Amino acid sequence: MYKVSLATLALVLAAGLAGCKKAPQGPPRSGDDMSPPAAMAMDSDMRAAPKAGPAPTSAAAACKKDAARPGKSYITGEYTVTVTAPPAAGPGKTARAVVAVTPKGGYKINMKYDHELAIKRMSAGVEPEHKTYENKHATTRNKAGLEFEVKYTASTAGKKVVQGVLDFSVCTPKLCVNKDDLCVSWESTVK
Repeated sequence: MYKVSLATLALVLAAGLAGCKKAPQGPPRSGDDMSPPAAMAMDSDMRAAPKAGPAPTSAAAACKKDAARPGKSYITGEYTVTVTAPPAAGPGKTARAVVAVTPKGGYKINMKYDHELAIKRMSAGVEPEHKTYENKHATTRNKAGLEFEVKYTASTAGKKVVQGVLDFSVCTPKLCVNKDDLCVSWESTVK
């Protein structure tokens, strides 16, 4: 049996810890833990079940600073997320917004992943065709891209805001990047 003094044990432990690297600061890189940084975390009420109003008064206000909305794609080295807002529609008419993921840099859409777009908040009087869009609802789902067409109807005139959360995954043969809880939003005018 070996006898180890407390001082020897402390010395070995201190030497072992000296070789440990400090966790990197800043946003994660490919291969790192891909959970969203605190700046991307959403309010707890945005994770609740979808509900009508009160919605933010603009697409820019619907999400924290890291988001995708018309005119502001969410771009990384692995993918780009774009949102195309529908043109003006009349009350009771169907409007269509498109949320698209385009992989880049050798990445491809992960065909084994359960991609999802969940509608979380919307202006009063807005009714989406689905509250949750899954793989089976994607208008495009292949290795080159993922696209959800969100159809919704507004019962009243005015500016309407819709906000959702997108979960998706892109991969190379050696590495997958899963993006959970990317906020997407858009607004349209109902005349």
